[in-house]
Amino acid sequence: SKRLSDYITARIDIKNKGCADNDIFLYDINGANVFTEAPDWFISPTGIGHIVKTETEQDDGRVSLKLRCINDGMLLIWLRGQLVQKPSGEHVPYWIDYTSLKINGREMLKDGGVAVCHDHPYVVKCENAKDGDVLTIEAEFKSHAVGDLTPPAGFSESKKELAESKDVLKEANRRLSEAQKQALYAQEAEGRLLEEKRKAKELEKELSKVQKAASGFTGARLDIKNEGSAENDILIGDIKGIGAWDEAPKWFADASGAGHILRAEMEEGKGSLSFRLRCIKDGILKIKLRGQNVSAKDGSRIPYWIDYTSLKVNGSELLPKTVTACHDDIYTVKLDAKDGDVMDISMEFKSPAVGGDVKKLKAQAAENKDLKYMLAKAQAEIAELKKALAAEQAKG
Repeated sequence: SKRLSDYITARIDIKNKGCADNDIFLYDINGANVFTEAPDWFISPTGIGHIVKTETEQDDGRVSLKLRCINDGMLLIWLRGQLVQKPSGEHVPYWIDYTSLKINGREMLKDGGVAVCHDHPYVVKCENAKDGDVLTIEAEFKSHAVGDLTPPAGFSESKKELAESKDVLKEANRRLSEAQKQALYAQEAEGRLLEEKRKAKELEKELSKVQKAASGFTGARLDIKNEGSAENDILIGDIKGIGAWDEAPKWFADASGAGHILRAEMEEGKGSLSFRLRCIKDGILKIKLRGQNVSAKDGSRIPYWIDYTSLKVNGSELLPKTVTACHDDIYTVKLDAKDGDVMDISMEFKSPAVGGDVKKLKAQAAENKDLKYMLAKAQAEIAELKKALAAEQAKG
């Protein structure tokens, strides 16, 4: 399936063309197995270019994102397919059908869409892009094997190219089909294996629920706000970490600006979180390290502690030593922020029970039997579900 994904993946190249400082900030990116990159070859005196790739969901796919322009320029969007090569290095033009491209809700494709490949892209130009402009990009596409579009005039005549691209897909499908047969039908009939697969998926869902419940007690939490006026805010992107996510709750928006909360989970008692932010308006950037909001059955707050071992902004360490925090016992860092400032923030954390001072953890466990019971139960359930899931997958 990895080999096949090279041929059913759409690719969108984006660049805010102008001077060497021209760039775009990508965020709110959604799609199947979507990822972005800014390769060295796409950086030039006209600015920094970005590539967005996403796979189809079976036969068709979609991707959406928001971008913020950095400096005035001309926004260029190339719809294209993946770079597919034969062993000789010769390009094989594997086509992708783009059925829709919307910018801020406006459809940019006519006549039902376009068929493109790597060497024959469809280019959309947005003249007079302004510094700070925010655009919403939405694209829909299909594998050319199921689409009904034809390549542009002048390219569809090349029967050799089309035949070669079909041969590539045919070979990829053959290998995928063979792998599926070996994995799914080697031991039992199709019906039995599909039933086992369904059971495995149910166990995965159940495991996910338990892990999510347990994450409330093992996750780190960072509150961040660019305080100034009601218009102050931050844009957050490139979030990395186990189960990491960002939210901007309504209660965190007031006359001083809009605040964000980022969370990440641990694995074997340790975890990390990294992200990039861009400041909107001048202000004071406040970063608060704390723990999750955990309550007992009677509603009383349980102080579940987290050890923060590192907090870096643009590579500079801001913690003089390990900081232990909980929801109500917070460690705060303050930084001057200017409109347009871009900061790379990373942090590392662990449970106090992993190589740290266990006094606080032991004290809270003794005083809060509810938490101890819930954690032990969740850990036991996770262990049992992992065993059952492994057994089901082994049958397949």
